[in-house]
Amino acid sequence: MTMKDIRQILTEDLAKNYGGFAMTVDAYFDGLMNAPKTGNFVVRQGDTLILTKKIEKNGIEFHCINGERAKDLVSNVQKYLDDLNDHGYDFAVTFYDNPRINDLIAQITYPSEIKKIDDGLFRTYEAKMRFKWAH
Repeated sequence: MTMKDIRQILTEDLAKNYGGFAMTVDAYFDGLMNAPKTGNFVVRQGDTLILTKKIEKNGIEFHCINGERAKDLVSNVQKYLDDLNDHGYDFAVTFYDNPRINDLIAQITYPSEIKKIDDGLFRTYEAKMRFKWAH
């Protein structure tokens, strides 16, 4: 199976998730390439790009940019979280607006807490997956 190029993934993610926003694929791509300047790095699992940032209390904040079907997104995120667990992180957190993502998070094997936080654009929900219960 051939992997999609990054711009193809960005195009699909924009169309699926950001239809009402005036963002070009080029602007999205530039933002991704500038990720290291804001302390983020990009992890690729299949055709899912995962913007990753280390946060306090040995955690990771992540955001998925997805060019996959839902079931593939779940397996890509599962692999990503398994890698974080293997690297000794305690938890991962993500923020999103789409309530359908709650159903996808429920399919992840780690214990998760989902809260409706209504904290502005792209931050209606917070989901935290815990690898360790130390905190």
